Amino acid sequence: MIAGLLYQDKDWKHVKRYEDDNTIIDDLNLKFLFRTCAQTVVWKKGNVEKVLPPDPYIEQTMRQVMMVPLRTAEEVTYRQAVVQDFMNNPEIALSLYDIATKLKTSWELLGRSEKTQKETDSAGEMITRVRTIHLLLNTLCVVKDLLEANKAKFTSLGMQKLMLRIKEELSEEKESRIRKVIDDLSFFVLEEEREAKMKSGRVCVPQIVLGCRIGEGLRFDSYQLEDIQSLDKKYHKPGGFLSKMDDYKNKLAPDAIQLSTNPKFLEQGAYLERMMASYLCEGLAGFVAEIGSFFDQLKMQSAFMVGMYNLEEHMRRYELHMSFPKVGRKQCFKFEELKELIMCLEQHRIPIGNTCEILNKNMLVVTGANQGGKSTFLRSLGIAQIMFQAGMPVLADSYEAPLYPGMFTHFTRREDSEMNSGRLDEELKRMSQIIDFVRANEAEAPGTTLVLLNESFATTTEKEGSVISYDILQAMTEMGVNVATVTHLLSFAKRLYEEKEQEKIDKGIEETNVVFLSAERLDNGERTYKMIPCVPQLTSFGLDLYDQMIHGR
Repeated sequence: MIAGLLYQDKDWKHVKRYEDDNTIIDDLNLKFLFRTCAQTVVWKKGNVEKVLPPDPYIEQTMRQVMMVPLRTAEEVTYRQAVVQDFMNNPEIALSLYDIATKLKTSWELLGRSEKTQKETDSAGEMITRVRTIHLLLNTLCVVKDLLEANKAKFTSLGMQKLMLRIKEELSEEKESRIRKVIDDLSFFVLEEEREAKMKSGRVCVPQIVLGCRIGEGLRFDSYQLEDIQSLDKKYHKPGGFLSKMDDYKNKLAPDAIQLSTNPKFLEQGAYLERMMASYLCEGLAGFVAEIGSFFDQLKMQSAFMVGMYNLEEHMRRYELHMSFPKVGRKQCFKFEELKELIMCLEQHRIPIGNTCEILNKNMLVVTGANQGGKSTFLRSLGIAQIMFQAGMPVLADSYEAPLYPGMFTHFTRREDSEMNSGRLDEELKRMSQIIDFVRANEAEAPGTTLVLLNESFATTTEKEGSVISYDILQAMTEMGVNVATVTHLLSFAKRLYEEKEQEKIDKGIEETNVVFLSAERLDNGERTYKMIPCVPQLTSFGLDLYDQMIHGR
């Protein structure tokens, strides 16, 4: 049985991650986002009292889920609806996560992680198996009752299907059958419990009824279990008067065998009990595997929902609103007031938002003033796309884009002290790896690749870097890859702009496949951190920064 909170018709085992997910995490600083989602905000009288340390399991879950992109509009809308359900009812997400966590902890204490592939038939193992069935059944009933009591609060298909699956898996008839098995096997109890029961004057003993036929040589064969149940009887201390009276009465019965007087009989009796218990437990092995897997899924998937709730609570601290994106048509980017989420969380300030509408383009080139917000803009785009493709809301008033399951980033990195070759060599190696991935992805699903480049090849000369950038980006766009690049390589930007302007003249068209944006700079040198359509300029206005440092203006 699948939990079905992340996907409608498949579990987590059948999903595909981003090809170069570690680079994406490093370039977009997503580790900080994972950690934030794992931190609970505690409120008191409308103010933040404290932020709890991150839950390692939720942190790891956010990384797992966010690094697996959804691939169809149907998958996105399905997950968004489930996420919205839990964001509207966070107490249920928290309850499910708590229930699944406690079950897994209790199961581990029973020795789940220590079990081998081959089950044994020891008395201790039988006790564990009976207790495991009891634990899973009771916990599933708790989940069933919780969802049933709150069913009116859920509108998503995912939650409705989950409630239906649990109802079908645990019908009243099936629950009754399983409970009967557990009751029948209740004579398998721990020594402490057995002693406690004896002190109260009662004892639980098995009654096993076997059917057989007389075969060749008048031997019994074709054994089958007719009935097994636990009987609650008065306990008589061995050697006592009442115990001796029972022994004497049993001796008078012609079909009775006194096990207590024969060690061999005692051994065979214990063996028979274990075999019968093992037989019944084997009949419920499928139930244990199915429900055990379900709770593994439920813990991970409810952890993701809790992470989403925690993120929303962090956004409340800054009075910021997040919205669910829409899946747009090919080469269509439209967003309003898109902000860089991680900058907000890390620096505790509200970043400037950008509004753009980029249609029928597969290359975005961003140039302009130093410290003008270009890299921040590119990161905001990358973070939003990752969150969008994980079924999450984004920090924007609205966001619409295609799905790009083939997503790659190439951001300039600081010099590595252990690097054996130069920085340009390191950049080229990473770019070569991306191109290999891009080719494979485009061959499998054309037009589903997005590459984000931030100051790539700025480690070499302006002339050499411009040539390299031009050749690589032209090759990518010709393959159908969508590229967004922030660059200070002004020769590259100027050459590309002039070629595209000439293309308009030669082909008699109004638009080409490239859009040019620039970080806005006012006449007084002030940066607005807004990206505006603009012809690439042949300066990054570095003297503005010099004046600020020297003259304080």
